[in-house]
Amino acid sequence: MLHLFVDTNFFIHCLVPEEFPWNEVAKEEITIYIPTAVIRELDRHKSDGNTRIASRARRSLPIFEEILRSQIFTVSHKRKWPVRIKIPERLGVIEPFCQSLDLTKPDDCLTNEVLYWRQANPEKKVKVLTDDINLCIVLQHFGIEFLRIQDHWRLPPETDGTTKKIKELEKQILELKKTHPEIAIEFSSRFEIRGDFLEITIPLIKPLTEKEIDLVASEIFSIAPMKTDFSPFKLKEPEASLLRMSTMPPPPGKIAQYRKEYEEWKNSITVLLRQFHRWERFECFKEEPHLSITVSNAGGAPAEDVIVNFNLSGSSGLTLDDGIDVREGREIEIPMPPTPPTGNPLLDLAAPLMNPNMRRFYERASLVTTKLSQPDDFEFYKRLSKTSTRILSYRCRQFRHHQEPGVFPCYFFLSADVTNIENAELRCQVSANNISRPVEKILRVKVIRREEALEERVRILTNMFYSHGSAL
Repeated sequence: MLHLFVDTNFFIHCLVPEEFPWNEVAKEEITIYIPTAVIRELDRHKSDGNTRIASRARRSLPIFEEILRSQIFTVSHKRKWPVRIKIPERLGVIEPFCQSLDLTKPDDCLTNEVLYWRQANPEKKVKVLTDDINLCIVLQHFGIEFLRIQDHWRLPPETDGTTKKIKELEKQILELKKTHPEIAIEFSSRFEIRGDFLEITIPLIKPLTEKEIDLVASEIFSIAPMKTDFSPFKLKEPEASLLRMSTMPPPPGKIAQYRKEYEEWKNSITVLLRQFHRWERFECFKEEPHLSITVSNAGGAPAEDVIVNFNLSGSSGLTLDDGIDVREGREIEIPMPPTPPTGNPLLDLAAPLMNPNMRRFYERASLVTTKLSQPDDFEFYKRLSKTSTRILSYRCRQFRHHQEPGVFPCYFFLSADVTNIENAELRCQVSANNISRPVEKILRVKVIRREEALEERVRILTNMFYSHGSAL
């Protein structure tokens, strides 16, 4: 005969005794014992807030009622050997079998009863049916055999009212996400981002030496050399018109004026280079910004009238810019070289504007210019802010789902009298007409100045003027 103690999992998670596969446990008579700790836990679970566990705990009540009447409950089962359920004789044990057991813990309390029962019945075979890992460890420590509850001995998953409602709500949320935008914000940088913290370094610019100024100036002058050849020339006939043109040399006075203006331009470049260390925004001419912010829409619908705001808070010595105006020459007055004079043109007019090809060309050019002057509804464009150097704002009338994300560059600038910034904060917020609340992400920023190497400064200075080469 097998004497089998069970834990609470047997009544909560396993098949009812009448349906349990007892032949897989033992092909002999089985007596099941319900320890005191299990009775207490089942009694507590009867009124538990979890309706599934409470109903399963109450399912065991007929067994206890039968035990109270006849001291034993016989399981109705189609097997050769009987299965009976009873309460162990030493139900009143309150002293620990040994000092290592804490009777306030259910696992130790169950183990304590098994030890006393085994001591009183040394000739009988006893095991514990459980799926509790901690209990198995305690039983193994005292040399008590145990059987692990197998998966197919368990009850199939049940869906109570609360769980069912939760699943229905989750399904509704998923369906709503398919018909609404889902905005996400990500930060990336050429500097390391650790969690929500970014530490960047900004070069400390020192005045250039006269030798460095000569080096950079000669590089710039090679980009836009002075024109010296004013010989007559003849243009080739354009394919789109009947216009043929040749020029005469410009007057000597215009050539002399041009040479004078060119020398003045060279002097203005030298003055700019002497003052260059005062211009903090040359960092925008590096290959990558300090920070790139990516805004994407992974939802199932476009976001309507999207506003993206970047707000910098903290020390007033730190400002924010996307660098676009700087890189395109709208925030720095780069002196332009004078335009070389040209001679008087000699035209052979064959009614070029009457040419149908030319008329179509001008019509197309006018149409293209009109389209380019209007913002694209599906692209982000910058909203101008004349009141703050710590806010960047962009707008997109319709940010389509699964289109290319918007990528926004950010540069940080320190005032000349500030060395480091320890506790700045960049707040990125995205709002739209058809999202319930703005999406927000915050990045803490620390800025440190460092001295820039000479080679790096010269490279950036040269690249700055190369970027304006088409204008020069």
